[in-house]
Amino acid sequence: MADDSLFLIDIDKILREKAPKQSKYIPKFVVSYLKHIVHQEELNVFLRESKDKVGVDFLKACLEFLDANIVVKGEENLPKEGLYTFVSNHPLGGQD
Repeated sequence: MADDSLFLIDIDKILREKAPKQSKYIPKFVVSYLKHIVHQEELNVFLRESKDKVGVDFLKACLEFLDANIVVKGEENLPKEGLYTFVSNHPLGGQD
């Protein structure tokens, strides 16, 4: 997959598209801070490294990247076959 068709996080582009007139007045340090707090570079590295993964493989890579632990309560009540709906609730909301 070429990088040009890969979805990457681009704070500069988002600001230009969402607020074209105002974006040129946003100080560079504010844009840099936004990139830092959303971990733009780290997320883009992950997205590039995971570009060929789909479905469950991609989700497993996401969980590993986020160092997430999964706790399943009542697994014995789940049917052996069929579809499931998963609900998550991270205390800070970011991993959800």
